[in-house]
Amino acid sequence: MTPEIREPGKPSRGINWPGVIAGLLVLALPFLGSWWRLILGTGALIFTASPFGVQLSIFGESIHSPLVWWLGLAVQLCVLYIGLLLLIGSLLAGTRRYAAIATLLVRFSARKLLWLLLAFVAALFVFSVLANHLSELAGLPFPLHLPYLVGSTSIAAGVDGLRITIPVFMGFTRAFTVAVLAALLGLVAGEYQ
Repeated sequence: MTPEIREPGKPSRGINWPGVIAGLLVLALPFLGSWWRLILGTGALIFTASPFGVQLSIFGESIHSPLVWWLGLAVQLCVLYIGLLLLIGSLLAGTRRYAAIATLLVRFSARKLLWLLLAFVAALFVFSVLANHLSELAGLPFPLHLPYLVGSTSIAAGVDGLRITIPVFMGFTRAFTVAVLAALLGLVAGEYQ
């Protein structure tokens, strides 16, 4: 299905307000922090993730990877570019002269964040499934049953009558909620345009 592109002489609807709001939210996303976190114990292991990078802290010591940092920077720049295109296209939608290019910009950028969001959640789900099968694959002496994406549980292990229980928490953050809102507004902006 080919999108309808307005002629320069045709009247436009005006500024695409859902697109403006979505564009601003998308521009803010790389600076809001992590989208998901995993906490083992009372902070013994903290793993946070977003499409813009991952952070791992074990007993307060941070572990960094330059490759992951550079990949996260590349995704940040791409998301900022998409947010800028969405914002500019939504603002230009109110002009007769630039209505056709505005439609192209909004249609190009409106669904990109949704795809990023779906890829992120799919990667987390694969991580959760692999983590749940880790005890079988690695031959761990205790079963490992983690929640899928969101939830709390505990891991219990025992050796020679000694038993320890480690609480586990997984959950999305408020930044993820902002990303979902921006993706939904992007869809609305694409349809509104």
